[in-house]
Amino acid sequence: MNDALLMTKFKNISDYAEKRTNELLKDYGLTAGQGRILMVLAMSESGSYSMSELKDIFKVSQPTEAGIVARLEKKGDVECFYEDYNKKRKKVRLTRQGKNIVESVGNKVLKIEDMVLGSLEEKEKAELVRLINKICEFNV
Repeated sequence: MNDALLMTKFKNISDYAEKRTNELLKDYGLTAGQGRILMVLAMSESGSYSMSELKDIFKVSQPTEAGIVARLEKKGDVECFYEDYNKKRKKVRLTRQGKNIVESVGNKVLKIEDMVLGSLEEKEKAELVRLINKICEFNV
């Protein structure tokens, strides 16, 4: 398969998922990018991530990440704080409002993933995840 065609297909899949997620989150005044941050924060074992950890997770620049978090904070969905032992490390966590949003839309967002991967059997999904992780470890 031609690599350019493969990359186009990856982009098409991503665009489809982004469009559906934006439609779902529109009622909450959120974009797909903001929704992803809320979902990742909700899945955090510690309940928070540092700004640099979020930047690394989402592979975006520091100004981009800071802008998204600032908009979420302004809307009351997240709050920023500094650790007692490290005042230089800014961290982000969900507020009660942010948790409520995740509870309301979390399963719906996961259903979008199911729609995208719906034609695959569980074994195929596991293989796809393995291959994507391999690509990300090597390239991204």
